[in-house]
Amino acid sequence: MQRRELLAALGAGAAASLLAPLTADQRLAVARNLHAQAKPGGFLSGAQRELIVRIADTILPRTATPSASDVQVPAFIERLLTDWQTEAERSELLAGLAAFDQRCEASRGSRFASLTPQAQTAAIAEVDGKQGKKGSPEAAYATLKGMVVYGYFTSERVMKEVLKVRVIPGRFDGCAPFATH
Repeated sequence: MQRRELLAALGAGAAASLLAPLTADQRLAVARNLHAQAKPGGFLSGAQRELIVRIADTILPRTATPSASDVQVPAFIERLLTDWQTEAERSELLAGLAAFDQRCEASRGSRFASLTPQAQTAAIAEVDGKQGKKGSPEAAYATLKGMVVYGYFTSERVMKEVLKVRVIPGRFDGCAPFATH
């Protein structure tokens, strides 16, 4: 299994809890709507936005495929925070991300965004897959990771170029020949 396939599967599970009451078609419709409305700027401070960009690009860096920021995942996340999360959920996530950033500064001498790519990967490895109470770096990272993967794999560019999904399916031809074997 490729890294991005694994992340898609893991992120689908994390995003599913975020949008649990919706069907798969409704989740895709929500994602398309959020992508269409996503614009950088607005809700988050510059430092918060930069932290999210760096974490997203560490989770899904540019390789032969686009990075998370190449397909505007941070703007998607900002829109998701604004439109879909309650004030309490936003506060918990942002508090956890701030605690994560402070932990990086305390243990590595620099905020996450200023670390080298190798140090960023190591910092993420310390919280990835770990349980944490609400507002903790571990809980915030788990939530953010689900949003990153959800935003990435529902972006039109990734659907077309990476997943090779036909975003708008072709026509129905009811008179097509049918052969049995």
